Amino acid sequence: MGKIKNISGNEKKPNTHNCQTWIEYWEKQSGRKPPTFCIISTPDCLEKASVGALVQKVNVTDGKWYVAPLCQTHSKHYNAEFIVYNTWPLVEINTIETSIENISEVEIISDLI
Repeated sequence: MGKIKNISGNEKKPNTHNCQTWIEYWEKQSGRKPPTFCIISTPDCLEKASVGALVQKVNVTDGKWYVAPLCQTHSKHYNAEFIVYNTWPLVEINTIETSIENISEVEIISDLI
């Protein structure tokens, strides 16, 4: 199990790889279909993983942003920290290839998955 911090910006579209949503970006970059359920593990979330949420790993100081498949409910909890299943990869956002427009400033703290 790992820990992630949800950051703002999920409502903005990725401007890369011809993706219209972050979950589509996650799918293309991971090569997998999204899990049936949200990857939040404590407590187990049984809502559909329908959103690619922008997250950072907790307790990692690299400041990198990732996309994680979450449900609508958990994706709206900005700055919240969650324990997630390691069986589903986080997809790193390549800031050279990916443009994220109009995302508000975020406190950059990262964590380990």
